[in-house]
Amino acid sequence: MKITVGTGCSAPIQLDTGTVQGSVLSPLLFDLFVNALLCLLDATRITHGIKRTSQWNHAAFADDLSIYVCTVRDANKLLDVIHEFEFWSGLRISIPKSLATGAMYGTETARRQEGAKADAAKRKRDAGPDILNPQIQALGAMDEALDADNTAKLTIKRQEVCRINLAAMNRQCPICNKKKVNCHFPTQLHLNPSCLECKHAWKPSGIRYKGTALKVIHGRTSIRLLGIRYHMWLDSTAQRRYVMDGITELPCFLRKNRDLSIENSLRLIECTLAPLLAFSGPVIIWPEKEFKRLTAAFVRCNKEAWQMSPNTSTALFTFPRDQGGLQIKMPRAIICLAAWGHLTRCCQFDDGTRQLAEITYKDALEKHGCLDMEDLQFEAEFLPWDQASQNSFTFACHLTSTIGIRVSWDPFNPDWIASAANADLAQVMINTQHLIHIQLKNEQKWAKVVEVKDEGRLVKMRTDNGDTFMMKTEGQDTTTGYPTLREDIQRTSPTLVRLSQLTEPNRIYGTDESKKGKRKIGWAQAIYPLQARLRELKTIDLFPEKWDDTLADKLIELKSGEQAFMSIRPKLIKAGYTTIDSIPRI
Repeated sequence: MKITVGTGCSAPIQLDTGTVQGSVLSPLLFDLFVNALLCLLDATRITHGIKRTSQWNHAAFADDLSIYVCTVRDANKLLDVIHEFEFWSGLRISIPKSLATGAMYGTETARRQEGAKADAAKRKRDAGPDILNPQIQALGAMDEALDADNTAKLTIKRQEVCRINLAAMNRQCPICNKKKVNCHFPTQLHLNPSCLECKHAWKPSGIRYKGTALKVIHGRTSIRLLGIRYHMWLDSTAQRRYVMDGITELPCFLRKNRDLSIENSLRLIECTLAPLLAFSGPVIIWPEKEFKRLTAAFVRCNKEAWQMSPNTSTALFTFPRDQGGLQIKMPRAIICLAAWGHLTRCCQFDDGTRQLAEITYKDALEKHGCLDMEDLQFEAEFLPWDQASQNSFTFACHLTSTIGIRVSWDPFNPDWIASAANADLAQVMINTQHLIHIQLKNEQKWAKVVEVKDEGRLVKMRTDNGDTFMMKTEGQDTTTGYPTLREDIQRTSPTLVRLSQLTEPNRIYGTDESKKGKRKIGWAQAIYPLQARLRELKTIDLFPEKWDDTLADKLIELKSGEQAFMSIRPKLIKAGYTTIDSIPRI
């Protein structure tokens, strides 16, 4: 292999296998090579089958690949495609590291869950599983050996009491890791079986690669999927435990290595804690209690780094620098920054991720009766942590509101190129004669859109030397091998994100962004002063010396007003009054 640099060429490089380790070109070369496999998977037109979302069948990150299908037959077809790529490329798939998992949704899942509940109810009525009988009989034999005067009636009574007590004991399922009473487990006590709910759940079978059956993992067992530990019901307990274990291990390391200087210890914390939390923080749900323990672990790490006693006041680390504190970066700020960055990347390109983000955003606005992102931030400020964390947009707004930040962002504005309709985007490209860079017949050429076809799904392109060809506007082009129009716009002009940047190239953004006319007042902004005053009174209530009957009456009055507002708001929104200023004045 030789590398061309400008007009010169490097010396021959001999590669027996793989790419050069440590070279900056190696990841790019690997991506170019594996991209052929991803195109082959797209060409099968097999998808995950989930409604309301874009249809795709794989997700890849570095050398990790996950495929998503809705039937076992489709899974085997995609595995056959991977086998063909393996034969063509010489790459080898690691069978020991490969596995299959799955989950069933819909009416069949409900039927299986009802069966598990009925089985558990029957065992509960019988006062415990039948497998407890050997243990109870052993206890009865011990009683007889210790006390020969026991009557048979008393022994039976003791066995019955033991049966009820053992049935009420909690056991932990090895699959879902949930603690349940014994009536939720089958009879094989000595085999440590799974609970009835996991036992009745569906598991995939018959998935083979080159004739070898892949290892099957239960859908409720957490696996490492593209770097994050999840299971098919999106329970992130394993990932949270992994993060907590990594953070709690650091202060132990610092305590054992007191020879490290404070500067090196702080640098170690900076390089480990924030990336460990930020990597998975935006995509998993942290319960409030666990997040408080996480925050305490962060402070403990900093105390050890500064070689201070564990009893040192936490305020020293959390107070701002202008008030004498160290002002360390806390988990709330780390997750806040990571969450907004994650949402920005999800909305950046017109793909399936953006479509899912748009559904999530609309659900958040509809659920809380908000107009836009600004209105949602007013609403999210007073939501409880566990309620806000159920939606990624609501949670990001909650984090910024609680630390006193307001974000001005309209992720799905029609002016964004990613939000524009295909026909509108193609027509703007024709009107502005904007050039894009594309590779044709192993040559880089400039081209422009000259015609729109099939309601914007296809566009006719013309190069600078007169050659014409057809290109898809979006999606995955599996026939011509050309990128789509949206992909090529992003590659040619990475900073081009608005249609107005094409139609008004000299426009300066930020100076004329305010809306003309009267600003609509959303319901969240209307109730905000009342909720802010209510929160202030609740804070004063913590100090008895500042509290009096007047404030108590005011608190009761504001609570009644808030309840009345919250009860009437859904009815007004349902009637079509989406803003407070849309209500007619009499």
